[in-house]
Amino acid sequence: QFNDTIQVNKIQQIVAKIDKTKLRDSVHLENEEFMKNMTDGGGSLTGYFQNNQLIKIAEWYGLSWGILQVHYFFNNDELVFVRETENHFYIDDSTGTDHSRFDSQFRGDYYFNKGKLFDEVSLGHHRFESEDNNAEKEYIKRAKENKDIILKHKPEKER
Repeated sequence: QFNDTIQVNKIQQIVAKIDKTKLRDSVHLENEEFMKNMTDGGGSLTGYFQNNQLIKIAEWYGLSWGILQVHYFFNNDELVFVRETENHFYIDDSTGTDHSRFDSQFRGDYYFNKGKLFDEVSLGHHRFESEDNNAEKEYIKRAKENKDIILKHKPEKER
């Protein structure tokens, strides 16, 4: 337990540092450039680089019910953290769906060390509550797929 707490704190510091850094070197893709099946509200995939090394990937999806975002953070080319958020459009019983307001439905923070999920914190209900879904396998797979897509779109001279 204590070692996990120390590792979580280290990862939180890495994530905070990346989020505070103004990352100018990026690859931004939209819709068909990275999605096989486009969502009704479109989507984007952005890879952020520092010193020519991928340190963050941001997925954004517009859906009929709201917005889904997944952020992947890397340290020394290794996945260390994933944050997924789901925000549903606000529904008012008298006026219907308000597309300018959101209700936060889910936030999940996933901590990785050497390719293994070792801690997670979530608020709200999500698909990983089911035994059939495995956060560790899915996020590692998606991080690799996204990384491959982003690196293919990075200009040759910058790879």
